[in-house]
Amino acid sequence: MKRYIWGRVIRAILSVFIVTAVAMVMIYTLIPRELIFKTDATYQKLGGKEDDRARYKYNAYEKLGYVDFIEQSDMCEAYASDNYDACMVVDSTEINNILPTYKSEGYTVEQYKAGLYYAYKDTPIMSIVGTFSAT
Repeated sequence: MKRYIWGRVIRAILSVFIVTAVAMVMIYTLIPRELIFKTDATYQKLGGKEDDRARYKYNAYEKLGYVDFIEQSDMCEAYASDNYDACMVVDSTEINNILPTYKSEGYTVEQYKAGLYYAYKDTPIMSIVGTFSAT
Protein backbone atom coordinates (compact mmCIF):
# COMPACT_ATOMS: atom_id res chain seq x y z
CA MET A 1 0.00 0.00 0.00
CA LYS A 2 2.84 2.45 0.88
CA ARG A 3 4.58 1.70 -2.40
CA TYR A 4 1.40 2.54 -4.32
CA ILE A 5 0.94 5.85 -2.48
CA TRP A 6 4.57 6.87 -2.99
CA GLY A 7 4.29 5.99 -6.68
CA ARG A 8 1.20 8.18 -7.03
CA VAL A 9 2.85 11.08 -5.19
CA ILE A 10 5.93 10.91 -7.41
CA ARG A 11 3.78 10.75 -10.55
CA ALA A 12 1.72 13.74 -9.35
CA ILE A 13 4.85 15.83 -8.74
CA LEU A 14 6.25 14.82 -12.11
CA SER A 15 2.96 15.73 -13.80
CA VAL A 16 2.94 19.19 -12.21
CA PHE A 17 6.51 19.78 -13.38
CA ILE A 18 5.73 18.65 -16.95
CA VAL A 19 2.56 20.74 -17.22
CA THR A 20 4.38 23.81 -15.86
CA ALA A 21 7.30 23.29 -18.25
CA VAL A 22 4.98 22.90 -21.26
CA ALA A 23 3.04 26.04 -20.28
CA MET A 24 6.24 28.04 -19.89
CA VAL A 25 7.61 26.83 -23.22
CA MET A 26 4.36 27.84 -24.91
CA ILE A 27 4.29 31.28 -23.26
CA TYR A 28 7.94 32.10 -23.89
CA THR A 29 8.05 30.83 -27.48
CA LEU A 30 4.60 31.40 -28.97
CA ILE A 31 3.71 34.86 -27.66
CA PRO A 32 5.61 37.63 -29.48
CA ARG A 33 7.79 39.64 -27.10
CA GLU A 34 6.67 42.95 -28.55
CA LEU A 35 3.16 42.43 -27.13
CA ILE A 36 4.60 43.12 -23.67
CA PHE A 37 4.73 46.83 -24.54
CA LYS A 38 1.37 47.11 -26.30
CA THR A 39 -0.34 48.58 -23.24
CA ASP A 40 2.76 49.68 -21.28
CA ALA A 41 2.20 53.34 -20.42
CA THR A 42 5.87 53.99 -19.57
CA TYR A 43 7.03 52.63 -22.91
CA GLN A 44 4.45 54.78 -24.72
CA LYS A 45 5.59 57.91 -22.82
CA LEU A 46 9.14 57.45 -24.09
CA GLY A 47 7.83 58.31 -27.56
CA GLY A 48 10.59 59.14 -30.02
CA LYS A 49 13.47 58.71 -27.58
CA GLU A 50 14.93 55.68 -29.33
CA ASP A 51 17.80 55.09 -26.89
CA ASP A 52 15.52 55.25 -23.85
CA ARG A 53 13.00 52.94 -25.52
CA ALA A 54 15.70 50.35 -26.30
CA ARG A 55 17.09 50.56 -22.76
CA TYR A 56 13.61 50.18 -21.24
CA LYS A 57 12.74 47.31 -23.59
CA TYR A 58 15.84 45.24 -22.86
CA ASN A 59 15.63 45.89 -19.12
CA ALA A 60 12.03 44.63 -19.20
CA TYR A 61 13.08 41.56 -21.20
CA GLU A 62 15.81 40.87 -18.66
CA LYS A 63 13.38 41.14 -15.72
CA LEU A 64 11.07 38.66 -17.45
CA GLY A 65 13.95 36.28 -18.13
CA TYR A 66 14.05 36.56 -21.93
CA VAL A 67 17.58 37.95 -22.24
CA ASP A 68 20.79 38.78 -20.42
CA PHE A 69 21.30 42.53 -20.99
CA ILE A 70 24.55 44.44 -20.43
CA GLU A 71 25.26 48.10 -21.09
CA GLN A 72 28.61 49.74 -21.77
CA SER A 73 28.90 50.91 -18.17
CA ASP A 74 28.65 47.29 -16.97
CA MET A 75 31.16 46.13 -19.57
CA CYS A 76 33.65 48.81 -18.56
CA GLU A 77 33.16 48.07 -14.88
CA ALA A 78 33.82 44.36 -15.43
CA TYR A 79 36.80 44.54 -17.79
CA ALA A 80 38.32 48.03 -17.51
CA SER A 81 37.65 49.07 -13.93
CA ASP A 82 41.04 50.82 -13.71
CA ASN A 83 40.29 52.85 -16.89
CA TYR A 84 36.53 53.19 -16.38
CA ASP A 85 36.27 56.83 -17.47
CA ALA A 86 38.36 56.25 -20.59
CA CYS A 87 36.27 53.17 -21.42
CA MET A 88 33.02 55.15 -21.23
CA VAL A 89 34.12 57.47 -24.07
CA VAL A 90 32.23 56.77 -27.30
CA ASP A 91 34.23 54.38 -29.54
CA SER A 92 37.20 54.34 -27.17
CA THR A 93 40.02 51.85 -27.63
CA GLU A 94 39.13 50.25 -24.29
CA ILE A 95 35.54 49.45 -25.27
CA ASN A 96 36.61 48.30 -28.72
CA ASN A 97 38.96 45.81 -27.01
CA ILE A 98 36.14 44.55 -24.74
CA LEU A 99 33.43 44.04 -27.38
CA PRO A 100 34.98 40.93 -29.01
CA THR A 101 34.85 39.21 -25.62
CA TYR A 102 31.07 39.63 -25.50
CA LYS A 103 30.64 38.64 -29.13
CA SER A 104 32.60 35.44 -28.51
CA GLU A 105 30.28 34.64 -25.57
CA GLY A 106 27.25 34.75 -27.89
CA TYR A 107 26.04 38.28 -27.18
CA THR A 108 24.59 40.49 -29.88
CA VAL A 109 26.34 43.86 -29.60
CA GLU A 110 24.51 46.99 -30.76
CA GLN A 111 25.01 50.71 -30.40
CA TYR A 112 22.64 53.38 -29.12
CA LYS A 113 22.14 56.51 -31.24
CA ALA A 114 24.24 58.36 -28.63
CA GLY A 115 27.16 56.07 -29.45
CA LEU A 116 27.39 53.87 -26.36
CA TYR A 117 27.21 50.10 -26.74
CA TYR A 118 24.96 47.46 -25.25
CA ALA A 119 24.86 43.70 -25.57
CA TYR A 120 22.15 41.11 -25.12
CA LYS A 121 21.92 37.36 -25.32
CA ASP A 122 18.71 35.32 -25.48
CA THR A 123 18.20 32.99 -22.56
CA PRO A 124 17.49 29.40 -23.67
CA ILE A 125 13.98 28.24 -22.77
CA MET A 126 15.25 25.20 -20.87
CA SER A 127 17.35 27.51 -18.71
CA ILE A 128 14.22 29.57 -17.93
CA VAL A 129 12.29 26.42 -17.00
CA GLY A 130 15.20 25.16 -14.89
CA THR A 131 15.50 28.47 -13.03
CA PHE A 132 11.77 28.51 -12.37
CA SER A 133 11.79 24.92 -11.13
CA ALA A 134 14.76 25.55 -8.84
CA THR A 135 12.99 28.35 -6.99
